[in-house]
Amino acid sequence: MKEKIKKVFKNRILIFILSGLVFGTIGVSAATYFKSIDVTYDNTESGLSANNVQSAIDELYTKIPDNTIVSDLKQNIVTSGDGLYEDEYEEGRYFYRGTDPNNYLYFGGFGWRIISLEADGTIKIIQNSIINNSTWNSYHPNTKDNQWNSTVDLNIYLNSTYYNMFSSVNKNLIANHLWNTGGLPYGSKINLSNIVTAEKTSTYTGKIGLLSLSEYLRTNSNQTLCANNPGNTSCKSTNWIIANNSLMSYIWLITPVSDYMHDVNVIYTQGGYITSDHVSYYSLEDRIGVRPVVYLKSNLKLSGNGSQENPFIIIS
Repeated sequence: MKEKIKKVFKNRILIFILSGLVFGTIGVSAATYFKSIDVTYDNTESGLSANNVQSAIDELYTKIPDNTIVSDLKQNIVTSGDGLYEDEYEEGRYFYRGTDPNNYLYFGGFGWRIISLEADGTIKIIQNSIINNSTWNSYHPNTKDNQWNSTVDLNIYLNSTYYNMFSSVNKNLIANHLWNTGGLPYGSKINLSNIVTAEKTSTYTGKIGLLSLSEYLRTNSNQTLCANNPGNTSCKSTNWIIANNSLMSYIWLITPVSDYMHDVNVIYTQGGYITSDHVSYYSLEDRIGVRPVVYLKSNLKLSGNGSQENPFIIIS
Protein backbone atom coordinates (compact mmCIF):
# COMPACT_ATOMS: atom_id res chain seq x y z
CA MET A 1 0.00 0.00 0.00
CA LYS A 2 2.72 2.48 1.01
CA GLU A 3 4.95 1.57 -1.92
CA LYS A 4 2.11 2.19 -4.39
CA ILE A 5 1.41 5.60 -2.86
CA LYS A 6 5.04 6.58 -2.91
CA LYS A 7 5.35 5.46 -6.52
CA VAL A 8 2.31 7.55 -7.51
CA PHE A 9 3.74 10.61 -5.76
CA LYS A 10 7.10 10.23 -7.47
CA ASN A 11 5.50 9.56 -10.86
CA ARG A 12 3.58 12.81 -10.47
CA ILE A 13 6.84 14.68 -9.85
CA LEU A 14 8.18 13.16 -13.08
CA ILE A 15 5.02 14.22 -14.95
CA PHE A 16 5.42 17.76 -13.60
CA ILE A 17 9.04 17.88 -14.85
CA LEU A 18 8.15 16.50 -18.29
CA SER A 19 5.26 18.93 -18.52
CA GLY A 20 7.71 21.68 -17.69
CA LEU A 21 9.80 20.83 -20.70
CA VAL A 22 6.72 21.10 -22.89
CA PHE A 23 5.75 24.45 -21.41
CA GLY A 24 9.34 25.57 -21.92
CA THR A 25 9.04 25.07 -25.69
CA ILE A 26 6.10 27.48 -25.80
CA GLY A 27 7.83 30.18 -23.84
CA VAL A 28 6.67 29.40 -20.27
CA SER A 29 9.39 29.21 -17.66
CA ALA A 30 8.99 25.62 -16.48
CA ALA A 31 11.69 26.06 -13.85
CA THR A 32 9.47 28.48 -11.96
CA TYR A 33 6.76 25.86 -11.53
CA PHE A 34 8.19 22.37 -11.77
CA LYS A 35 11.73 22.07 -10.42
CA SER A 36 11.40 21.13 -6.77
CA ILE A 37 14.54 23.08 -5.84
CA ASP A 38 12.87 26.30 -7.01
CA VAL A 39 9.42 25.68 -5.52
CA THR A 40 8.56 27.77 -2.49
CA TYR A 41 7.53 25.28 0.19
CA ASP A 42 6.02 26.39 3.49
CA ASN A 43 6.17 23.61 6.06
CA THR A 44 4.37 25.73 8.63
CA GLU A 45 1.25 25.13 6.56
CA SER A 46 1.74 21.38 6.08
CA GLY A 47 2.75 20.61 9.64
CA LEU A 48 5.67 18.52 8.32
CA SER A 49 9.33 18.96 9.19
CA ALA A 50 10.52 18.66 5.57
CA ASN A 51 11.83 21.80 3.84
CA ASN A 52 11.46 20.73 0.20
CA VAL A 53 8.88 18.97 -1.95
CA GLN A 54 10.51 15.55 -2.29
CA SER A 55 11.32 15.33 1.43
CA ALA A 56 7.72 16.27 2.19
CA ILE A 57 6.50 13.42 -0.02
CA ASP A 58 8.83 10.98 1.73
CA GLU A 59 7.75 12.21 5.16
CA LEU A 60 4.07 11.92 4.28
CA TYR A 61 4.70 8.41 3.01
CA THR A 62 6.13 7.31 6.36
CA LYS A 63 3.03 8.65 8.14
CA ILE A 64 0.59 6.50 6.17
CA PRO A 65 -0.36 3.67 8.57
CA ASP A 66 -0.41 0.03 7.65
CA ASN A 67 -3.69 -1.81 7.97
CA THR A 68 -3.63 -4.29 10.85
CA ILE A 69 -5.49 -7.58 11.01
CA VAL A 70 -6.58 -8.18 14.59
CA SER A 71 -4.65 -11.45 14.79
CA ASP A 72 -1.47 -9.47 14.02
CA LEU A 73 -1.80 -7.68 17.35
CA LYS A 74 -0.72 -10.89 19.05
CA GLN A 75 2.74 -10.35 17.61
CA ASN A 76 3.17 -7.49 20.10
CA ILE A 77 2.96 -9.56 23.30
CA VAL A 78 4.92 -8.17 26.26
CA THR A 79 6.02 -9.72 29.54
CA SER A 80 6.45 -6.52 31.55
CA GLY A 81 5.13 -2.97 31.57
CA ASP A 82 2.00 -1.80 29.80
CA GLY A 83 0.82 -3.85 26.85
CA LEU A 84 -0.77 -7.05 25.57
CA TYR A 85 -0.19 -10.17 27.69
CA GLU A 86 -0.94 -13.81 27.02
CA ASP A 87 -3.50 -14.89 29.61
CA GLU A 88 -2.37 -17.46 32.17
CA TYR A 89 -5.86 -18.73 32.97
CA GLU A 90 -7.62 -19.32 29.64
CA GLU A 91 -5.81 -20.61 26.60
CA GLY A 92 -6.07 -18.41 23.54
CA ARG A 93 -6.98 -15.19 25.39
CA TYR A 94 -4.80 -12.08 25.50
CA PHE A 95 -5.36 -9.13 27.85
CA TYR A 96 -4.22 -5.53 27.75
CA ARG A 97 -2.70 -4.81 31.15
CA GLY A 98 -1.13 -1.86 32.94
CA THR A 99 -1.71 1.82 33.58
CA ASP A 100 -2.17 3.03 29.99
CA PRO A 101 -1.50 0.49 27.20
CA ASN A 102 -2.15 1.32 23.54
CA ASN A 103 -5.60 -0.27 23.38
CA TYR A 104 -7.74 2.73 22.38
CA LEU A 105 -10.35 2.10 19.69
CA TYR A 106 -13.01 4.26 18.01
CA PHE A 107 -16.26 2.49 17.21
CA GLY A 108 -19.86 3.55 16.58
CA GLY A 109 -19.23 7.19 17.41
CA PHE A 110 -17.70 6.41 20.83
CA GLY A 111 -14.26 5.92 22.31
CA TRP A 112 -13.55 2.38 23.55
CA ARG A 113 -10.64 0.35 24.85
CA ILE A 114 -9.78 -3.24 24.02
CA ILE A 115 -10.05 -5.54 27.02
CA SER A 116 -8.95 -8.77 25.36
CA LEU A 117 -8.38 -10.68 22.16
CA GLU A 118 -10.49 -13.82 22.39
CA ALA A 119 -9.66 -17.40 21.41
CA ASP A 120 -12.50 -17.37 18.83
CA GLY A 121 -11.03 -14.29 17.08
CA THR A 122 -13.47 -11.73 18.52
CA ILE A 123 -12.32 -8.59 20.35
CA LYS A 124 -13.83 -7.68 23.70
CA ILE A 125 -14.04 -3.92 24.24
CA ILE A 126 -15.34 -1.56 26.93
CA GLN A 127 -16.65 1.97 26.39
CA ASN A 128 -14.12 4.45 27.69
CA SER A 129 -16.68 6.54 29.53
CA ILE A 130 -19.71 6.24 31.78
CA ILE A 131 -22.89 6.26 29.66
CA ASN A 132 -25.20 6.86 32.63
CA ASN A 133 -25.86 5.87 36.22
CA SER A 134 -28.41 3.20 36.87
CA THR A 135 -29.69 0.47 39.12
CA TRP A 136 -28.59 -3.01 38.05
CA ASN A 137 -32.02 -4.57 38.49
CA SER A 138 -35.32 -4.14 40.27
CA TYR A 139 -35.53 -5.52 43.79
CA HIS A 140 -37.59 -8.73 44.05
CA PRO A 141 -38.11 -9.76 47.70
CA ASN A 142 -37.47 -13.43 48.42
CA THR A 143 -36.22 -13.95 44.87
CA LYS A 144 -32.64 -14.11 43.55
CA ASP A 145 -32.38 -11.02 41.36
CA ASN A 146 -28.60 -10.67 40.87
CA GLN A 147 -28.11 -13.18 38.02
CA TRP A 148 -27.47 -11.58 34.62
CA ASN A 149 -30.19 -12.74 32.21
CA SER A 150 -32.82 -11.41 29.81
CA THR A 151 -35.03 -10.12 32.68
CA VAL A 152 -32.40 -7.88 34.32
CA ASP A 153 -33.31 -4.21 33.89
CA LEU A 154 -29.80 -3.09 32.90
CA ASN A 155 -29.50 -5.97 30.42
CA ILE A 156 -32.81 -4.98 28.82
CA TYR A 157 -31.67 -1.36 28.49
CA LEU A 158 -28.26 -2.21 27.02
CA ASN A 159 -29.61 -4.72 24.49
CA SER A 160 -32.50 -2.54 23.31
CA THR A 161 -32.31 1.24 23.85
CA TYR A 162 -28.51 1.43 23.93
CA TYR A 163 -27.97 -1.14 21.16
CA ASN A 164 -30.40 0.67 18.87
CA MET A 165 -28.25 3.81 19.00
CA PHE A 166 -25.79 2.07 16.66
CA SER A 167 -26.12 2.19 12.87
CA SER A 168 -27.02 -1.01 11.03
CA VAL A 169 -23.41 -1.24 9.81
CA ASN A 170 -22.02 -1.10 13.34
CA LYS A 171 -24.70 -3.44 14.70
CA ASN A 172 -23.48 -5.99 12.18
CA LEU A 173 -19.98 -5.82 13.72
CA ILE A 174 -21.23 -6.72 17.22
CA ALA A 175 -21.18 -10.45 17.91
CA ASN A 176 -23.95 -12.31 19.70
CA HIS A 177 -21.66 -13.89 22.27
CA LEU A 178 -21.46 -16.13 25.32
CA TRP A 179 -20.84 -14.27 28.61
CA ASN A 180 -19.61 -15.88 31.84
CA THR A 181 -21.97 -14.73 34.59
CA GLY A 182 -21.28 -17.02 37.57
CA GLY A 183 -20.72 -15.49 41.00
CA LEU A 184 -18.54 -15.99 44.06
CA PRO A 185 -18.91 -15.26 47.78
CA TYR A 186 -18.51 -11.68 48.95
CA GLY A 187 -14.96 -10.66 49.87
CA SER A 188 -13.47 -13.97 48.73
CA LYS A 189 -9.69 -14.00 48.99
CA ILE A 190 -9.27 -16.86 46.56
CA ASN A 191 -6.81 -17.11 43.72
CA LEU A 192 -7.65 -15.74 40.30
CA SER A 193 -7.85 -19.19 38.74
CA ASN A 194 -10.74 -20.06 41.08
CA ILE A 195 -12.51 -16.79 40.25
CA VAL A 196 -12.30 -17.60 36.52
CA THR A 197 -13.71 -21.07 37.20
CA ALA A 198 -16.54 -19.69 39.36
CA GLU A 199 -17.60 -17.24 36.65
CA LYS A 200 -18.03 -20.12 34.18
CA THR A 201 -20.68 -21.82 36.33
CA SER A 202 -23.37 -19.66 34.68
CA THR A 203 -23.53 -18.22 31.16
CA TYR A 204 -25.70 -15.91 29.08
CA THR A 205 -25.75 -15.22 25.34
CA GLY A 206 -26.30 -11.66 24.13
CA LYS A 207 -24.78 -8.66 22.40
CA ILE A 208 -24.16 -6.07 25.13
CA GLY A 209 -22.95 -6.76 28.65
CA LEU A 210 -20.58 -5.62 31.38
CA LEU A 211 -17.04 -6.33 32.55
CA SER A 212 -16.58 -9.40 34.77
CA LEU A 213 -14.71 -9.46 38.07
CA SER A 214 -11.88 -11.64 36.76
CA GLU A 215 -11.44 -9.42 33.69
CA TYR A 216 -11.03 -6.35 35.87
CA LEU A 217 -8.37 -8.19 37.87
CA ARG A 218 -6.64 -9.46 34.71
CA THR A 219 -6.25 -5.96 33.25
CA ASN A 220 -4.18 -5.04 36.30
CA SER A 221 -0.40 -5.21 36.01
CA ASN A 222 -0.37 -6.49 39.60
CA GLN A 223 -3.21 -8.97 39.12
CA THR A 224 -2.10 -11.52 41.73
CA LEU A 225 -1.98 -8.95 44.52
CA CYS A 226 -5.34 -7.47 43.53
CA ALA A 227 -7.03 -10.88 43.25
CA ASN A 228 -5.88 -12.02 46.67
CA ASN A 229 -6.44 -8.64 48.33
CA PRO A 230 -9.59 -7.10 46.81
CA GLY A 231 -9.34 -4.10 49.14
CA ASN A 232 -5.79 -3.12 48.15
CA THR A 233 -5.79 0.50 46.99
CA SER A 234 -2.57 0.09 44.98
CA CYS A 235 -4.72 -1.59 42.32
CA LYS A 236 -6.07 1.82 41.25
CA SER A 237 -2.83 3.12 39.73
CA THR A 238 -1.92 -0.11 37.93
CA ASN A 239 -5.15 -0.71 36.00
CA TRP A 240 -6.12 1.22 32.86
CA ILE A 241 -9.85 0.56 33.52
CA ILE A 242 -9.80 3.26 36.19
CA ALA A 243 -6.27 4.76 36.27
CA ASN A 244 -6.05 8.45 35.36
CA ASN A 245 -9.80 8.72 34.83
CA SER A 246 -12.28 10.99 36.57
CA LEU A 247 -15.03 8.39 36.75
CA MET A 248 -18.07 7.95 38.91
CA SER A 249 -17.34 6.48 42.34
CA TYR A 250 -18.59 3.00 41.43
CA ILE A 251 -18.94 0.92 38.25
CA TRP A 252 -21.22 -2.10 37.89
CA LEU A 253 -19.74 -5.51 37.03
CA ILE A 254 -21.63 -8.46 35.54
CA THR A 255 -20.51 -10.80 38.35
CA PRO A 256 -23.02 -11.47 41.17
CA VAL A 257 -22.26 -12.15 44.83
CA SER A 258 -23.19 -15.82 45.22
CA ASP A 259 -24.01 -15.77 48.95
CA TYR A 260 -26.31 -12.71 48.78
CA MET A 261 -29.17 -12.98 46.33
CA HIS A 262 -29.54 -9.19 45.89
CA ASP A 263 -25.87 -8.08 45.63
CA VAL A 264 -23.57 -7.57 42.65
CA ASN A 265 -19.84 -6.84 42.54
CA VAL A 266 -18.79 -3.27 41.72
CA ILE A 267 -15.47 -1.47 41.24
CA TYR A 268 -14.83 1.32 43.71
CA THR A 269 -12.92 3.60 41.34
CA GLN A 270 -11.52 5.98 43.93
CA GLY A 271 -9.72 3.14 45.69
CA GLY A 272 -9.34 0.65 42.84
CA TYR A 273 -10.77 -2.26 44.77
CA ILE A 274 -13.82 -4.52 44.53
CA THR A 275 -16.84 -4.23 46.79
CA SER A 276 -20.54 -4.98 46.25
CA ASP A 277 -23.90 -3.21 46.23
CA HIS A 278 -27.57 -4.03 46.18
CA VAL A 279 -29.06 -4.51 42.69
CA SER A 280 -31.43 -1.58 43.20
CA TYR A 281 -28.94 0.66 45.00
CA TYR A 282 -29.20 4.27 43.86
CA SER A 283 -28.59 7.61 45.48
CA LEU A 284 -27.74 11.04 44.13
CA GLU A 285 -24.66 11.20 46.34
CA ASP A 286 -23.09 7.89 45.37
CA ARG A 287 -24.36 6.63 42.05
CA ILE A 288 -23.17 3.54 40.22
CA GLY A 289 -22.04 3.99 36.63
CA VAL A 290 -22.50 1.83 33.54
CA ARG A 291 -19.71 1.11 31.02
CA PRO A 292 -21.02 -1.14 28.21
CA VAL A 293 -18.94 -4.04 26.94
CA VAL A 294 -19.30 -5.75 23.56
CA TYR A 295 -17.57 -8.44 21.51
CA LEU A 296 -16.64 -7.31 18.00
CA LYS A 297 -16.70 -9.97 15.29
CA SER A 298 -13.53 -11.67 14.11
CA ASN A 299 -11.40 -10.93 11.03
CA LEU A 300 -11.64 -7.15 11.34
CA LYS A 301 -9.01 -4.87 9.82
CA LEU A 302 -7.84 -1.85 11.77
CA SER A 303 -5.93 1.33 11.07
CA GLY A 304 -4.10 3.37 13.70
CA ASN A 305 -1.69 2.23 16.39
CA GLY A 306 -4.00 2.10 19.41
CA SER A 307 -2.59 5.17 21.15
CA GLN A 308 -4.89 7.82 22.57
CA GLU A 309 -3.78 10.19 19.79
CA ASN A 310 -4.14 7.60 17.02
CA PRO A 311 -6.73 5.01 18.16
CA PHE A 312 -7.56 1.87 16.23
CA ILE A 313 -10.34 2.44 13.71
CA ILE A 314 -12.24 -0.38 11.99
CA ILE A 315 -11.83 -0.15 8.22
CA SER A 316 -13.36 -3.48 7.18
